[in-house]
Amino acid sequence: MDDLTFIFSGAFEYVRSNDILAYTEDLDEVTGIGDLILGLRQKISNNVAGGPMSLQLDIKVPEAYKYYNPVNYQNLGDGQYDALLKLKYGRGFSWGYAVLDAGYKYRFENNQLGDYTFKPSDTVIVSLSGGYNATPWLSIRGKLDWDKSIGNARVSDEFVTYAGAYGVPKSHGEAVMILDTLGLEKDSLTAGLALAFTVAKNMQIVASYDWTLDGIGPCKNWDFGVFRSSNSSIGETVSIALAYSH
Repeated sequence: MDDLTFIFSGAFEYVRSNDILAYTEDLDEVTGIGDLILGLRQKISNNVAGGPMSLQLDIKVPEAYKYYNPVNYQNLGDGQYDALLKLKYGRGFSWGYAVLDAGYKYRFENNQLGDYTFKPSDTVIVSLSGGYNATPWLSIRGKLDWDKSIGNARVSDEFVTYAGAYGVPKSHGEAVMILDTLGLEKDSLTAGLALAFTVAKNMQIVASYDWTLDGIGPCKNWDFGVFRSSNSSIGETVSIALAYSH
């Protein structure tokens, strides 16, 4: 059991979207507890090319909030369960550490709206992150995340018909719902910076800023080719978290 780690993650969130503002009445923003993450990480080797390797399973649980029709409401999460299986490889250095993650996320069907069902596309996940130990109590962290849809999203005919009243064309409504209205086949390239403050033994406060790398900032006009973001919102995320390890 020494090599097995249990994981829990959750957050109180404020979410706002301009995409659905035209179809709502002050329903384009929401606050509350979003998706919860329950996970297990099992170390499978202490030394692969000089660093440890682990296998991790994360389950996203959408049970902390009430899910409303996403055509008309901004929600705190996606509303369906996800299962992410990934390999984690890390290397420690005198100045800090680096971690490479690679995995596959299976996304279950969302059936919380009766006949208005949909399934987001499964996704290939690659992440490169690292940290620099600036002082005994401060770590500076950075990351680069790439999510690639495999293109197997689907939407029920009943949901497409419903969305027709809000401007979704009937002739190719399913494609519009998948690629635009619901964003079920997202490709995203995001970067992040964080400051981690050690406030007690095994406890840190982490302040982080994430953004769409090819949509905001100095890299927004770069051509990232196959890695570019598409069918996804351009945005920024600011968060403060309390992290405890035992």
